[in-house]
Amino acid sequence: MNRILFPIFASIMLLLSACVETAGVGMTLSGGSSKGKTTAEIALEKEAKSLTQVSRDIVARNTVQGVVAGAVAGCLVAKLMGGDCAKGAIAGGVIGGVGGNAAGRKAANVNKQLVNQRQVIANLSGVNKRLGSVQTNLRRVVAAQNSEISSLRRRLASNQVSRSQYSSRIRAINSNRNAVGTSLLRAEQNVARSQQTLVNLGKQDGRSYSTERRAAASTKSRLARLRASSSLARVK
Repeated sequence: MNRILFPIFASIMLLLSACVETAGVGMTLSGGSSKGKTTAEIALEKEAKSLTQVSRDIVARNTVQGVVAGAVAGCLVAKLMGGDCAKGAIAGGVIGGVGGNAAGRKAANVNKQLVNQRQVIANLSGVNKRLGSVQTNLRRVVAAQNSEISSLRRRLASNQVSRSQYSSRIRAINSNRNAVGTSLLRAEQNVARSQQTLVNLGKQDGRSYSTERRAAASTKSRLARLRASSSLARVK
């Protein structure tokens, strides 16, 4: 029984961990002060943060939906065959969430696939679309910041602004870049976790998920490159 139930619990825990992670990211970013930041900087932070919300569901949501759908199908088929609904639901859930039990395969034949491959690709495309927007807006914000920094330094040298005014604005700029970098890191970690999950699932159900894993690897690389770019360098 434990061998049958474990995959279902594991799939549910995958979704729960993703939810907890996103909640943690929200607290980290919302805890940062918006004092001294421009409207464009605040908007960029919110847009970058949304990447974590999109990236966390690449595999987890589809996996748990598979478990639920499989359990429902297993129960219905078991009833039609005069069997036990609970056992049928467990067998169906195994197929919906893992895909390796012969009895469950009969009970939930329409739910053999562990994840919806098209949906995984669609979710990754959504991440990349948002990432492209973040990258474009980051260039604009950083260009404006760099221009402002040069102006502030000139004005500081000519005593047109005080040291405290200068330092306050520099802190706001660094806070903005740190918040964006943190969101990119969280999204990158989500994609990496999803990529590894696909590998693990492939070992369980004998499918390669090669297209999905390549797409995830490409998305993770884009996130890593942007996060490591000079655009997010701390101003000294």
